[in-house]
Amino acid sequence: MKLDYKNLSNKLDQQLQLLKRLALEQMLTQQQNMLKELAEQQNNLARLTKKRKISNDSLSKLQQDLYKKLNEIENDYKKSLKINKELERPLNLKNLDSNFFDIKKKMNKIQNFIKQKKFRKAYKLQQQTSRQIQQLSQQMQQQMIQAQMQANLEDIQLLKKLEQELLDYSFNLENLYDRISDITSNSPVFRNIETKFSELKSEFTIIQDSLIALAKRNPQINEPVNIELRNINQSFNYATKALENMKKVQTLTEIRKVLTSVNNLTLLLSEINQQLQNMLKNSMPSAGKSSNTQNNSNFKSLNQLQQQLERQLKNILKQLQKAKQNGQQPSLDEQLVKALMTQKKLNEQLNKLSENQTLTPEIQQQINQIKDLLNQTKKDIIYKNINNNTLKRQQNIHVKLLETEKAIKRQGYDNKRKAETAQDTFKTNPNTILKK
Repeated sequence: MKLDYKNLSNKLDQQLQLLKRLALEQMLTQQQNMLKELAEQQNNLARLTKKRKISNDSLSKLQQDLYKKLNEIENDYKKSLKINKELERPLNLKNLDSNFFDIKKKMNKIQNFIKQKKFRKAYKLQQQTSRQIQQLSQQMQQQMIQAQMQANLEDIQLLKKLEQELLDYSFNLENLYDRISDITSNSPVFRNIETKFSELKSEFTIIQDSLIALAKRNPQINEPVNIELRNINQSFNYATKALENMKKVQTLTEIRKVLTSVNNLTLLLSEINQQLQNMLKNSMPSAGKSSNTQNNSNFKSLNQLQQQLERQLKNILKQLQKAKQNGQQPSLDEQLVKALMTQKKLNEQLNKLSENQTLTPEIQQQINQIKDLLNQTKKDIIYKNINNNTLKRQQNIHVKLLETEKAIKRQGYDNKRKAETAQDTFKTNPNTILKK
């Protein structure tokens, strides 16, 4: 019973850490996107200031609204820093108070210039402020990328260390297995085996603690690690009782089960290690890659993630319906976390795609529509409100992804022409300047 309670406690702690980490990353991504949008709004307002098509009061109000938005983003970022400190392994996030302070200071100067009707100075400072906000957005994005890369590097080192420790442990346990096989149950040596077995059992406790710590921050190994650890501890307990009663066959059977689980863990860590190394390689910029090649690669990944998420949601819905028929409460926390992680990866891929400055506004709008649909799916997952509408929405996302892919293929990637077109396109209606 104590063992079951300990395993349950570890599992809940792992789930809590994963959810906190996921929530933090989503918050930071949202703040970075809000800054990017704010930079565009500030730039549009600068153009309005230059053309002087609206009254001073309207101009001042619009600028004040941007100030309030910046203040909200700053407060949200401070909350993110607080959540980050609560993690067992916090990300390397910087305090950006001075950056926000400098931008707000410039915004206050802009307000004074508007009141003094010094529109040329206001216009220039607004442009400068827009660039500074954009730089802050990029800085936040860069620190997230660096933090994730650093975390992956640390995990790779830990995975290598644990993989070697498991191999050594498996070798030592195999030797003990051979020793037990070579003696009879009534041999005096059989009692001496208990001491060595107890030592090996204690050694595994150290490895287990490292595995649990690793599982807390890696959702892809969380469930399989928990399963193998549960099997190992159970077999250890059975083997201990069998040794005490000098039951050779049962002892060997349980030790063999431990060996199987230890070897499964070794293979799992090796696979995850390779995946992380591939992720690091793919995250490095590669010279000579065309926009077309990158977009094709992005869409391949997007379609795979979309199909994966749809399968996960179908499976969750099936279990929810089955539990409802039986009047039971299903335990779906692990599957829900996995679905959230897939949704997060899908959203990240869409963000990367939308960063392509050569895409037309129409295509950008299509991508934003897909992201909105994904956010609705995220809410369904969080509130365990997965139903047929959720699945229909995923099918709609699939269709929109195909339409977007076709639209991008039809579009020529002439960056210079797109840049010139972008310069001529600008909102003159002040009511749409602050469109969210």
